Amino acid sequence: MRLLLGPLIFILIVVIPSGGIDYTSMQSGPHLIVSSINGTLEIDRPGTIWFDIKNDANSSAVGQNASGQRFPAWLQPGYGTNVSDAMGVSAELLPKDAVFEILTGPQLAGSLKGGKNRTVEFNLRTDDTAVPGVYPVDLLVTYRRLSEVQTSGDPEQPDATFQYANVSETIPGEVNVVQGPRILVDEVKDSVLADKESELNLILKNGGDLPATDLRAKILSEAPFNSDDGSLLLGNLDPGHSASAKFRIKTENGTVPGVYALQIGADYLDDKTLRREELAGLVPVKSQSETWSMLSPVAGALVLISAAYVIARTYQGKFRRKRKRLW
Repeated sequence: MRLLLGPLIFILIVVIPSGGIDYTSMQSGPHLIVSSINGTLEIDRPGTIWFDIKNDANSSAVGQNASGQRFPAWLQPGYGTNVSDAMGVSAELLPKDAVFEILTGPQLAGSLKGGKNRTVEFNLRTDDTAVPGVYPVDLLVTYRRLSEVQTSGDPEQPDATFQYANVSETIPGEVNVVQGPRILVDEVKDSVLADKESELNLILKNGGDLPATDLRAKILSEAPFNSDDGSLLLGNLDPGHSASAKFRIKTENGTVPGVYALQIGADYLDDKTLRREELAGLVPVKSQSETWSMLSPVAGALVLISAAYVIARTYQGKFRRKRKRLW
């Protein structure tokens, strides 16, 4: 019994903490901030916003205590004992407005040492009720940090206990929402003939707030229209500006005169993103008889004017001949 009592007393003395030292009180903890936000969101279009997360912890005191003495070698940074490290960082975007739809979930950023940063990205979109402006959002950041290091026993070969805490922080931010390029059919300047090929002049306008680069337009073959012109390059179109696009349009045989929707395809670069849109314009289709009936009054007027001119010239010639005879 005496032989067992001695080792038991020794184990209790070594293992049971005897006050010890909390080294975490000598170091600054992690401090995560959003150092920058990049990206612009266009109304009713999916887009990407980038958040740069930085651990702004004060690293000047890392590795030393309040009196300037260094920590033991086994407790130096790099051994998983740096209190300023944020471990297992995760970020989730929380919009404050109902117009937003978040298309990606929480993003993992790994571990961030003091002074280091990492970028996370989120895909989202607004509905068509949004208006251009700046919208507030929150970035919910969660991570683990070393909360306590207790040592006890022999200072040369101490027993150490590490405890970690889960931290959750909400960082405010802002997302810029713009309308972006908006190509629309501003005017249809001509009508086309049924069962014939006609020239159609369309006016396309950029009704948005960003330029459309390398704009191309083409007629999409939808009944009763068809075109063999292919794609027409219109160039760059700034906000509020217009461009004219002329196409040769064919109508199907037996097309009944009326007003039909013409489908137009528009391709352009929005910054570096290729956009494809389908536009529509209302085009009047007329029969040849309608065209002649519209021209008949004009033609009749021209005939009357020509006849009057001939009569006047004839009468004027006769009047001059009579005057010569009198003289």
